[in-house]
Amino acid sequence: MSRLVDIFCPSWSNARRVDAQVLRATLQENFQGALTCRVLFVPESLYRDADRHTAALTTVDTPGDFAIFLERVLDSKEVRRYKRRALIATPKWCDAQSIQRAEELVDLVLFKTQAAQDVLANSFSRQPRVWVGFSSPDPKRQVERHETFAHFGARSTNRGSQVLLDLWRRRADLPALHVQWHDPAAPINFPKWLQRDNVQLMLHHFPKHEDYFAELAKHGIQFSFAPPESFCHYHNEGRAMGAVALALRSESFSVAELEHSINEVRTMSAKQRSEAGRMARQAYEDDHKTFSLRLRETIQDHLLR
Repeated sequence: MSRLVDIFCPSWSNARRVDAQVLRATLQENFQGALTCRVLFVPESLYRDADRHTAALTTVDTPGDFAIFLERVLDSKEVRRYKRRALIATPKWCDAQSIQRAEELVDLVLFKTQAAQDVLANSFSRQPRVWVGFSSPDPKRQVERHETFAHFGARSTNRGSQVLLDLWRRRADLPALHVQWHDPAAPINFPKWLQRDNVQLMLHHFPKHEDYFAELAKHGIQFSFAPPESFCHYHNEGRAMGAVALALRSESFSVAELEHSINEVRTMSAKQRSEAGRMARQAYEDDHKTFSLRLRETIQDHLLR
């Protein structure tokens, strides 16, 4: 008999929706016929509810067998009916109150990155703590050429969009850069009238993944910025598409390091860039396999026992 896994996903986060998609697909592939996954989108109001033990769990009428929470643990009478519960922990959302709630409710804590596990080394002493890694959906397409530089910042303030634009504003000699940004509440400081031949802004959101991947495929050199403890889907998608994926950790890199990375790519031949893209794709495939294996072993050992 197939057992039901409920994946609790913050409804307002596009990145967590991708997490849920990857988690569901990987679990159902690994446990064909044994597990069925259901994604439950949770509004922010339920996480804020002060009276959590009596709050109505409007996302589901009948709980499944197991629950996996993305980033935050939800508490309610229905949640406490699950046989076992797991949390995929992200340091950004693990304040003292959230950690205390998770330590009371969950049986297993998973981490997408080793750095995240290290940051939370002193938390979750009661639960098994397992680094499983993570992955992103395969776009099923490759970049068209390794010539143009691009950075897709979406709405994240920690992705380095402003740093890149400030550098390109000072360096008219740099090659064309395409930057995507969409956050009316936190606009980037680069007026449209300053755009020139080597800077193109895309100030809009891609509502469909197909449109996003189609634009991503036009640019073979991708900049990504993320804290060490974060798993960056954008960086991983670039690798999956065979881009030259330049990852700079937003809390530690300097402008000099950024310029050095740019100069290194500019001196690469077309053949070298193509080879770097091939290696990036291979790394994506290897990491996906590792994540799938680690997740299978961990779920088998800790939730299905």
